[in-house]
Amino acid sequence: MCYVFHALCFMNLSSLNTIKQLCKQYKISPQKHRGQSFLIDKNVLEKIVRLADIKKTDVVLEIGPGFGVLTQKLAQRAKKVIAVELDKKLFQVLQNSLTDYKNIALINEDILKFPISNFQFPNSGYRLIANLPYSITSAVLTKFLTAKFPPKDIIILVQQEVAERIMAKSGNMNLLALNVQLYGQPEILIKVKPGSFWPKPKVISALLRIRVGKGYKSKLKQFNDELFWQIVKAGFRAKRKQLINNFANNLPAVSKRIAEKWLKQADLSPKIRAEDLRLEDWARLVKTAPF
Repeated sequence: MCYVFHALCFMNLSSLNTIKQLCKQYKISPQKHRGQSFLIDKNVLEKIVRLADIKKTDVVLEIGPGFGVLTQKLAQRAKKVIAVELDKKLFQVLQNSLTDYKNIALINEDILKFPISNFQFPNSGYRLIANLPYSITSAVLTKFLTAKFPPKDIIILVQQEVAERIMAKSGNMNLLALNVQLYGQPEILIKVKPGSFWPKPKVISALLRIRVGKGYKSKLKQFNDELFWQIVKAGFRAKRKQLINNFANNLPAVSKRIAEKWLKQADLSPKIRAEDLRLEDWARLVKTAPF
């Protein structure tokens, strides 16, 4: 089940009655099909702000600001906050509640469709903070991790299961983990219990920090991104199949005999599966590719 987290703009963040009154005022209903929940735990909000460690010189891009409580906290610490909210009703709330903050820029757009080049970021860089539903986590991370002008770091609140997938090691590797660990260094900062949200979700959440530019790619002098992903996607095409079969079936001019020779040249067993490889194993496959 995927869900979106939104911080709430209240005098008393722990008051469920206030939350319901605000939702009623703006005709906002949590959407169960999206698993939408609102963050109501003031202590968790304070932890997020503290762990984000925003400086007075920082420019922050916030995705999914919701009712703007976290946005306000960030604006009190940062030089500028650019908040991108897709929901039109929530955007209306933001427009009405954040008028006193001259260092907040509000954008009512789909972050996946909005060009990064449209943001006016300083040469010194920017920070990215996001509350992401499972359905767009991979797409958002790919967009910003591989951007021509990526953020310094990414701090996201996601399902614990998603965070653990991103942190996966050899034996449980997946495309999302490879994507993040190639371009950045992830770490789980805190876990957030279901009771911190309303409506209460069925799963635990996790706050994840990704230090962009600190991933495996930073250790290499030369790296062919296009070839890397061509080989990786072919390897994961049928997860339960051995690499030798996936390569032979999904890569041009690669027969089973060539695939076996290629794997041996990369010091890998012909019987190995994609989820068992480390990033350095994939890098060797790229270096020794027969095409």
